[in-house]
Amino acid sequence: MLLNLSISMATLLKKAILLQCFVMLFLLSNAQYGTLAEVKNVNFELVNNKVIITYDLLYAKPNDTFDIDVEIYSSANHKIDAQSIEGDFVDVKRGRKKQITWHIAEDFINFEDNIFVIVTAYHKNHKDINRVNRIDAIWKSTLWPGWGSAQTTFNKSNYVKGVFGYGFLVSSGFLYESYKRKNHGSYHVADPDDRQRLSTEADIYRISTFVTLGAAGLIWLWDYTEILFTPNISKKIKFDFETRNINNNLAPMLSLKMNLK
Repeated sequence: MLLNLSISMATLLKKAILLQCFVMLFLLSNAQYGTLAEVKNVNFELVNNKVIITYDLLYAKPNDTFDIDVEIYSSANHKIDAQSIEGDFVDVKRGRKKQITWHIAEDFINFEDNIFVIVTAYHKNHKDINRVNRIDAIWKSTLWPGWGSAQTTFNKSNYVKGVFGYGFLVSSGFLYESYKRKNHGSYHVADPDDRQRLSTEADIYRISTFVTLGAAGLIWLWDYTEILFTPNISKKIKFDFETRNINNNLAPMLSLKMNLK
């Protein structure tokens, strides 16, 4: 009987661990799309009187679209009126190696100087951002794990935590009821083998109750930890109420010597 109990418990714990791993992989696989979009790896070069600007638009959701604004400055920080541009700057979706071409000659630009490029992405599918402090986030996550952290991190996949948290909690309730039935039945049977069998099954349900209850507690603890120890993006975001600029990432200020005479 003890051997059967050990095998049953090992099987149960294995399933619980596999389920936890599945939850972690699911959340991590969706986490990258919950963060704010960013413009990265801005670079440019001069090719036949054209400035070829490349950039990466990362961490956006698949259906999000952006308008791209390119600002070009001289070394004296004077903005250059670049009008003749083409490429990936309207209705742009996420991806790497996006390209914008500035036709210098068509804008009658003629100077010898260093230039600096700033690429900014404006989110076209924006929603108003709900700012939330950590205390409110903890209160919300107490009611539904993932609610508060989803608002502080902009990671909507965190809402899944509530599904699994309450799933484990409800499961522990059912397992506890099964334990009580088996335990009560073991006291009301005359056959010793049946009594032992029901007692063993009751022990399995009792331990399973604590395992699933502990798993539910870990979901809540995980969410509280994320709220307390990760940056609260909702408090840091600043944007213009007209354009709602979701990202104003300053390019690495690369310079290029231009001699167009």
